[in-house]
Amino acid sequence: MILDVGCGSKPKGDVNVDLFFAPTHRGGEHVAFNPKTIKNFVLADAHYLPFRDEAFNIVYSSHLLEHCLHPFKVLQEFHRVSNSIVYLEIPYGERCPDDCPYHLYSWTSKSFEHLLSKLFPYVQCYCTERIAEKLRSGKKSLFGDLLLAFVRKTSHTLLRRKQISALCRKRK
Repeated sequence: MILDVGCGSKPKGDVNVDLFFAPTHRGGEHVAFNPKTIKNFVLADAHYLPFRDEAFNIVYSSHLLEHCLHPFKVLQEFHRVSNSIVYLEIPYGERCPDDCPYHLYSWTSKSFEHLLSKLFPYVQCYCTERIAEKLRSGKKSLFGDLLLAFVRKTSHTLLRRKQISALCRKRK
């Protein structure tokens, strides 16, 4: 079962969470959506997810963490409600206060991996350029296989902008 936290108008989970459904700043434009049209929509704050411990196989979140007041608290919640995998996408590196005033935090691949390793024993971080290389090289890896399966399931492209993707596992 997949939990999508910060789903917005394009949910990818079996259960989908967002704090807002009124017009909010998403992807450079103000976007509103009707939560009644989203499968299993839950209005909730990512800092306090209303689910039991280890309720989901996968917790997915795309471009949410940089907007959160307390990103480590959100990561703790992701760790708590996942029984296996947390998959995250965030913008790469540089903060852009003029273009992205809603981005409160930024990370490089290395700093994000360091943050995640405080909670997860197994962490792999890739920026989009490295993902493209890995997918083109044809080399087999757990990360690559899971990434391709996820991309196929959600029709999601990871190559549209420079970002960091992280696969975190609680256990082998």
